[in-house]
Amino acid sequence: HHKIHHSVTTNKMRGRGTWEMLSTTICAMSVWSTPVVAVDPPTQAALIEYLETMSAYIAELDLPSNSLSNKTRHFTRDGGTDHIFVNGNLARVVLATYRLQQKFGSGGNETFLRVGLGWCDTLVSLQASIESTHSPAGYWGVGYPVPANCTLPLRGWCAHAGSIYFGDTGTAATTLALCHNMSTDSTQRASYVSSMDRFASFVLYGSTATPVMKKGVVPGFVSTNGAVGCGYYGCSSRTSDSCTNVKGPAGYNCPSKSPYTIATGTTGGAFFGELYGISGNELHASVATKSVDYLSAVTLPSGEVPYILDGANCSSAHCSGITPSVGGPWPYDTMSYATEGVAAVALRFPQRRDQMIQQWKPAVDFLLRTQNSDGFWGRLGSSDLMRSPRCLTLLSWWLNAVESAKYKDVPTRNAVAKYLNYLVASGSGPYGVLSNTITTGMAGLAAADAVSFGATYSSSFFNPPAKL
Repeated sequence: HHKIHHSVTTNKMRGRGTWEMLSTTICAMSVWSTPVVAVDPPTQAALIEYLETMSAYIAELDLPSNSLSNKTRHFTRDGGTDHIFVNGNLARVVLATYRLQQKFGSGGNETFLRVGLGWCDTLVSLQASIESTHSPAGYWGVGYPVPANCTLPLRGWCAHAGSIYFGDTGTAATTLALCHNMSTDSTQRASYVSSMDRFASFVLYGSTATPVMKKGVVPGFVSTNGAVGCGYYGCSSRTSDSCTNVKGPAGYNCPSKSPYTIATGTTGGAFFGELYGISGNELHASVATKSVDYLSAVTLPSGEVPYILDGANCSSAHCSGITPSVGGPWPYDTMSYATEGVAAVALRFPQRRDQMIQQWKPAVDFLLRTQNSDGFWGRLGSSDLMRSPRCLTLLSWWLNAVESAKYKDVPTRNAVAKYLNYLVASGSGPYGVLSNTITTGMAGLAAADAVSFGATYSSSFFNPPAKL
């Protein structure tokens, strides 16, 4: 069943009826193959309880300051303290837990709501304003590196002088949409939208002034092919972005417009998809959908999404020998961030369902094929693993997209169940939940969207598939 189902493709998948027809064929064929035994996942109540444990841990890290403190609870320094991508994910976890408590329980823990909204308030205050042809525009330093003579928590110039990486910023700014959805204060909600609009202007139209401790300006970071650039980076001579061609101090980063797969997923797909849900602006819709189309177009035949940055294309198949190195390969890190965009676009544009099923089937197959026997992806202790948990959400989306009353995708259900069983039983061990803040945030997002797909996004979210 597993092998048959995940090798079947159709030229055109139009409407749920096609999948029902396809599944009938598959089930008839599976009489002649070994049936797949269903793996029971944790109960919904057990997953929500696990999320409550994670959220209670997060609530003791002083998240609203955006400068994590381990005075009460220990965490490793892998995720830093003021890193906006780490802290944005943690905020989404506590907010999603609150939503799930409300939906499936007796009410939400108000501390979780307060902590999540408090972090969003701080993020808004940390945004740097900058002149642009489409002012007002704004950007964020991502919280690293910490400039000389600056102390934590980073504020003002010290916050603005950090790196400008849209991979990180897209993760953080996407959280503002969820905060907007969950706040009942009109002034607070307006501040979130205003901050998102300023960031959108910076991504779309760049700036006419140079950001703090950077060099060079550009009229935007979004390519016509749908890709989003990195932001400001130490660009090599591989592309026309090369920093040696930009006037300014030799050590300063310069505009990186060439495609960056991480930023294309987080800023292009997720952030602009969520912003479209608020603005209704078709330009925002176009950026989001074209970003996800770009990511599917560069996906390898194996189903792996390559790590593309500064003109380098790094994957498990080819990464050594790239000079200067961009690190990697990071197959599951990259897949996680692509998934951020896929999920946002799927939630906002349900009419693209059939197209997205075709586009992302190879990636689903890749995850099913490479999941390890314990149930997770990647190697314990690696940077790739820390960011890998969000891969699970691609499978949660897939089940939501392809299943019907007549068709259940047992292999994918089993993969989801295996991961969740490992997470609940062993996630707080070497895997890093409740100690590594990067892994904790990513795993929390994955668990929340497994309980109810869409729980970590601002759109209304769905009931879980049967038995999940």
